[in-house]
Amino acid sequence: MTKKKIGAAFSSLVPEGTVVKVDKAKKELVIRTDDGEKALQITSNTKGLENAKEGARVVVMFSKKGDQLEATEISASEAGPRTAPQAEREPVPPTTPR
Repeated sequence: MTKKKIGAAFSSLVPEGTVVKVDKAKKELVIRTDDGEKALQITSNTKGLENAKEGARVVVMFSKKGDQLEATEISASEAGPRTAPQAEREPVPPTTPR
């Protein structure tokens, strides 16, 4: 997570991670960060909801409302989607010469 200055006196943690799921019925966004999974509430005021697609790398600005984290803006991460490490990928069978 990175700290970002928002206004003169308020700074918020801005998590960057991979979208695990978007549940519009529950109004919830779940992202996987380096610190684990984070659940954030989405509202009609959340900007950039179109960037929240499963597997997408995003940066989420949020505000804290009691015990809830409310996503205020979702931006596509410049890092792009993460790919699985080579060991986790399906092996590619060798080709035979013809």
